[in-house]
Amino acid sequence: MTIFAGLTILFALTGANAASLLDNYTVVKLEYGENRVDFNNDGVLDLVVIGHRENFNAHDYDVISFYANEPANEHRRLAIVPMFDQDKESVTLAAAGGADCRLHDFRLLRPKHGKQSLLIVADRKMSDGFFEENTVTFSYFKLERNSTESVGWPYLYFNLAEVHQAKAKYCDVNQAFRSELGLGDYMKRNP
Repeated sequence: MTIFAGLTILFALTGANAASLLDNYTVVKLEYGENRVDFNNDGVLDLVVIGHRENFNAHDYDVISFYANEPANEHRRLAIVPMFDQDKESVTLAAAGGADCRLHDFRLLRPKHGKQSLLIVADRKMSDGFFEENTVTFSYFKLERNSTESVGWPYLYFNLAEVHQAKAKYCDVNQAFRSELGLGDYMKRNP
């Protein structure tokens, strides 16, 4: 697994410098259900699916999965795009919290120039309860291609590149996204 030097330089910077470099990316707007977006920048629409898991309490959650079309010279199947944290693979992502605060959420970012999309996942540490301020960790996953066709690896995958802790403590990770990274919401809102 390769982590590119440019990404390392990007995330070596902190605060406003990192946020200003993220200005080179656009937050992909999504909604519940099927979302057609070219997140791997190959000119073909891919698929992001967001489903809701109701708990009939304040702790329901969303499950997100990513799919891309295999290259034209392949079988043209819809391929799952998993996330890798070292050797740990996840084929879905959960976004959740309580009635007052979101503890886990994400931003899918497309580059304004280039082909390397980013997936940033924010997780707030849980201690006594849902409604508290605590440490938020940002995990940066870079979309990579298995161009060498390494055995055991998928065609496309989000690979963990960097992990950073927010400077301040937050109750809601979406506030951390706005304050620390300058990234707004990803959910499309009805007018």
